[in-house]
Amino acid sequence: MIKTRKGLEEIEKRTHKLPGRLRAILFMVDGERTFAGLLDQAGNMAGPLEIQLQELATMGFIAAIAGESTAGRRKCAPPFTEGVRRQKWRWHESVC
Repeated sequence: MIKTRKGLEEIEKRTHKLPGRLRAILFMVDGERTFAGLLDQAGNMAGPLEIQLQELATMGFIAAIAGESTAGRRKCAPPFTEGVRRQKWRWHESVC
């Protein structure tokens, strides 16, 4: 996963005023780890992290690395827990 121009602006200048949790996750996106790699690193927190990564991608702060494998990646967010807004997620132009 990589930061987009919008993501880099947020890191450098806090231009878009992301909530702290999403901003912290944006820092984790370093251009070397894949989506699956980030989820693997998260262990039992992979479900919430996946939702937040998808939110950052939907909002245009991060993007998949060109040619990144989508194996094992869900196209939709997992079931939502209480307090999480229900949204349709876009991942590589597919809508759930």
